[in-house]
Amino acid sequence: MTVSVCMGIYNGEKYIEEQLDSILGQTRKAEEVILCDDCSTDRTVEIVRLFIERNGLQESWRLYCNGENRGYPGNFYYVMGLCAGDVVFLADQDDVWAETKLERMCAVLEEHPEAEVLACKFGLMDGEGERIHAVMAPSRSLGTRKLRQVGLREIFRKYQWPGMVLAYRNGWYRERGMGICGQESPGQKGVRTAREAEECRKDGSWSHGETGQSRKDGSRSHEETGQSREDGSRSCEDAGQCGEDRSGPCGNGGLEFRVPHDIFLCAMAAEEGAFFHMDEELAHHRRHDSNTAAEEHRVGKLLQRERKLWEIEKYLRMLGEFEERRVLRTEAGKRILREKTRAMEGRYEALQSGRIWRVLRAAARDWRQVRAVAVVCDLMIVRGGSREGFKDSGYLK
Repeated sequence: MTVSVCMGIYNGEKYIEEQLDSILGQTRKAEEVILCDDCSTDRTVEIVRLFIERNGLQESWRLYCNGENRGYPGNFYYVMGLCAGDVVFLADQDDVWAETKLERMCAVLEEHPEAEVLACKFGLMDGEGERIHAVMAPSRSLGTRKLRQVGLREIFRKYQWPGMVLAYRNGWYRERGMGICGQESPGQKGVRTAREAEECRKDGSWSHGETGQSRKDGSRSHEETGQSREDGSRSCEDAGQCGEDRSGPCGNGGLEFRVPHDIFLCAMAAEEGAFFHMDEELAHHRRHDSNTAAEEHRVGKLLQRERKLWEIEKYLRMLGEFEERRVLRTEAGKRILREKTRAMEGRYEALQSGRIWRVLRAAARDWRQVRAVAVVCDLMIVRGGSREGFKDSGYLK
């Protein structure tokens, strides 16, 4: 079993070296580590390049620089497509792994061939590296090391598996998921191993090891929506266009797939009964003011009505793309998706109304889809909110 570690990076100069150290220090080494910078405007690229050189990793670690900003989802889907290992581990630039993460998860995957996607548990830490003990922390390990199967309904009810805890079988992903997110199927134009991609990059990316240049302009900020850069500027001063494929982040004619890569993988595998979760904490997820996904565990922040409406709007857009791209194949999976969409629309409308009775009615109707803690939060938001109601964001017009 060969292992790839892949990481999409962007403006991560503050924390990335600590994460690179934790990957390098694994008791089970990865055959390749693939990183792709999404037009950073800080020293991220320089830090990574120097780390690779200082540790003599040029043969197995590869750094790419996007010619245009792909956005968070697009960049990850792109770098996932470059991985050649049997198993791919997703990594974020600001987290820290336990030194046994690759070893332990590979052992479970070897023992359980039925698992296409595997997750471990994780702890939280703040920007200073101090452990966070929060009431609303998404994942707690009991230390049992037990493995359990996770169903699709649970994925949509409470998502608690960020990319940094996931490993997936590359063959399954190429067969099941690449076409959905816009990448081409194995053997077709546009699908390359990391080595092939390095030899002939026809999609607007360049290997940093070849150009050695940093960005010359200040592009717009990184957006979670996955939109590409508007000005079309390139990330490397002397990088030339190599080939004619300018079709977008996943080679899909510019129709970008904005569903985050982690929930995409988990939902597909869960529908097939192939997503498993091990009760072992093997990573620490860093929460700070610049998290790309804007995760939150502080109760005070979670009870802000504008934020909650924004979160639901974002989630509804994601569910809409699940349906539009036909991510789920079975009738049972499609029914769960419809039920979750209806529940989130009802929750959104109840919050907009500012009325306690509407929150309770929506919760009673969709009790299988909404957690009790979410209902309590919504009631607290409505009770503490303005009696003038909420400003209509326009999503459900």
